[in-house]
Amino acid sequence: MNKFFQISFLGMLLPIISYSQTCEHCGIGDVAPDAKLEVKSCGTGTGKVFHITDSLSAHLLTMFDYGKFGLGTPSPGAILDVRGNASVVAV
Repeated sequence: MNKFFQISFLGMLLPIISYSQTCEHCGIGDVAPDAKLEVKSCGTGTGKVFHITDSLSAHLLTMFDYGKFGLGTPSPGAILDVRGNASVVAV
């Protein structure tokens, strides 16, 4: 049996969260996610899609809908902007 649910806010046409047990995909802002977790922003090109802070509100991870990704910074200046110590290992 396929279980599917959607959570919408104030009658909005696009759901905030949707889940399908058949394909085990969860979508945030997307009714038909193509991955286990898919987040779709409103597409303005100016907003944060994903943001993680620690208990002291230090910025750990920030992703914008225009493609920039920051680790340790709330405002990445490049496609990948890492502030702090980083390690890259060849495999």
